[in-house]
Amino acid sequence: SADVGVFLAPSSSQLTVVKEVGDSLDPRPLVLFNPRWAFEEEASFGDLSSFVCSFDVIYAFLGLEVRGILSKRKGVVFKYVKDGIVSSERWNVLVEEEGNEMKVVSRFKSRPSITEV
Repeated sequence: SADVGVFLAPSSSQLTVVKEVGDSLDPRPLVLFNPRWAFEEEASFGDLSSFVCSFDVIYAFLGLEVRGILSKRKGVVFKYVKDGIVSSERWNVLVEEEGNEMKVVSRFKSRPSITEV
C-alpha cells in the first residue's frame, strides 16, 4: 500500500486513470507535478473538472511577455507555499523593471486568468 501517489507531467488524456488512482488512495495525498494542460482548459474537462480543481497549487512559475506600444517587458505569475500554509499565500504578478529587477505589480487571492493579468 502506498503512502502517496505521484504523477509526473500527466496529460489531460490520462485524467481518468489519475482520478482512479486518487480514489483508491483516498485519504492519502495525490501529487501532480507539471500537468501538461493549460489552466484555461480545466473548465472543459467535463466530469473531471471538479477533480482537477480540487488540487491546491503549492508552487507555480508562469512566464509572461508584457507588450506595450513601444516596448516589451518580461513578467511572471508566481505562487509558492511557505511553511505548508496553502491558504495564506497569494498569486503575485511581477514585471521586469529597468536593471532587470522584478517588481510585484499585482496580487490575487486565487489564480488569475490571462485576462486579469
